Amino acid sequence: MTSEATQPHDETELQHDDAATQPSLAADEPGEALRLQPRLVPRADGLYYVAEILGYHDESFVEAAFAAVLRRPPSNEELRRTLSDLRNGAREKIDILRDLARSEEGRGKLAFDRIAGLRQSPLAEALRRLPLVGHLWQVLAAVIRLPVALRNQRQFEAYALAQQQHIADHVNLQRQRISDELNALRRLIADQHTAQERLADDLKALRRLITDQLTAQERRVAERLDAERRHHDEARERLAAELGQAIADASAAISLLSDALAEVSARQTEQQTLHTRRLDAQQEFLAREQQAIVEAQKAALADAEEGLRETVSVQRRELDALAARVGELRAAVEAARESVGGKV
Repeated sequence: MTSEATQPHDETELQHDDAATQPSLAADEPGEALRLQPRLVPRADGLYYVAEILGYHDESFVEAAFAAVLRRPPSNEELRRTLSDLRNGAREKIDILRDLARSEEGRGKLAFDRIAGLRQSPLAEALRRLPLVGHLWQVLAAVIRLPVALRNQRQFEAYALAQQQHIADHVNLQRQRISDELNALRRLIADQHTAQERLADDLKALRRLITDQLTAQERRVAERLDAERRHHDEARERLAAELGQAIADASAAISLLSDALAEVSARQTEQQTLHTRRLDAQQEFLAREQQAIVEAQKAALADAEEGLRETVSVQRRELDALAARVGELRAAVEAARESVGGKV
C-alpha cells in the first residue's frame, strides 16, 4: 500500500456520514443517457470540501478530482493512468487528490488552500519524505486508517447497491416507456388499418357514383343524339318537300307562261289575218312587247330558280351544321369517357 503517511485526526476530518456529502444520482430524462453520478459543478472561487470530491467514485471521481484540484478535465492518458491506479488499489482517493495538489500545476493552482481538509500536518509531510521512517509511517497510517477504510468499504457497498437499484429502475422505466410506445404504435397501426378500410369503402362508393353518373350522362347524350337525328331527318324531309313544291310551282308557272305565249301567238295570227295592214304597222311594236314579255318571264323564272338555289343552299348549310354538332357531341362523349376512366 503506497498511501501517504497521515495523522489519525487528518483522516477523521476527511470522512462524513452526512448524506449531503454524497453526490446524488443523475436524474433520468427521456432521451438522455443514463449517468449514475452528476459531474462536479465548477465554482468560480474554486473552493471545495474534500468530502465533496471523495463522494464520487471511479471515473466520475477522477473527473471531479482534476476539475477541483487542477480546474481542468483530465487528458485521455491521465484519465486512463489515474483510473487504473484507483481500480487496482495502487492509490486511494485521498492519495490521488494530494498527489495532484503536490504537482507543479496543483501548487500553481493553490489546491491546498482552496480545498478544505486536503492539507496534511507539517509532521506528516516531514515523516513522509524520510526513506525508512516514511515507509513505516505509511504502514502505521494504513493500520490506523483501517477502521475508516472498512467504514468506507461499507459505504461504497451501499452506494453500489443503490446504483444497481437505480440502474434497474432506469431499465424498467425504459422498458415501460418502450412498451407504451409499442402499444401506441399498435393503436396507430390499427387506426391506420381502419382508415384504409374506410378509404377503400369511400373509393368503392365514389367509383359507383362516377359509374352511375357516367351511365346517366351517356344516356342523356344518346337521347340528345337521337333527338338531333330525328330533327335532322325532319329537316331533310321538310326541305325535300319544299324543294319539290318549289319545282312544281316553277313548272306550273312555266306552263302558264307557255299557254300565255301560245294564246298571244294565236291572237297575233288572227290579228294578222284580219288586220294585214295594221299588222305591218304594229308588228314591230308587238315584237318589242313580246320580247319584253319574254324577258320578264325569263327574269321571273331566273328569280324563282335563284330563290330555289338559295333555299337549297340554306338547307344544306343547316344539314352541315347539324352534322358538325353531332360530331362535337360524339367527341364530348368520348372525352367524358376518357376523363372518367382516367380518374377511376
